[in-house]
Amino acid sequence: MLSLKELEATDGMYLMDLFDYPLELPKAELLAMRMCKEAGVCMLVFYGDEAAGIIEMHGNEVGYRVRKAYRNKGIATKALRLFLKSHAGERIYAKCEKKNVASSRVLVTNGFVLVKEEGNICQYVWE
Repeated sequence: MLSLKELEATDGMYLMDLFDYPLELPKAELLAMRMCKEAGVCMLVFYGDEAAGIIEMHGNEVGYRVRKAYRNKGIATKALRLFLKSHAGERIYAKCEKKNVASSRVLVTNGFVLVKEEGNICQYVWE
């Protein structure tokens, strides 16, 4: 039921409700084009036929976002696990705010190890 799809410049419609603020289609289309250009890897997370989140890789650092309606349901954990399968053998970093316990749990559950705390930011590594 959970799948990943590479973000394409024409996928703006999937980004409209992905963030905590709604985007109109023209802005979402521009964002999709920009994300495709800037991210080394950018994957839409689908739960059934709905876009539930996004995973991006910039260099060797991964980041992810899940729509509010899909948070606290294990979607981020499963999506990141699926994403990491295609990056076996790589060293990947991730950061999150110390207060973001849910994101820390997603990372640790997927084998990331806390390597550094600086201020309110925690840095993790996966190998």
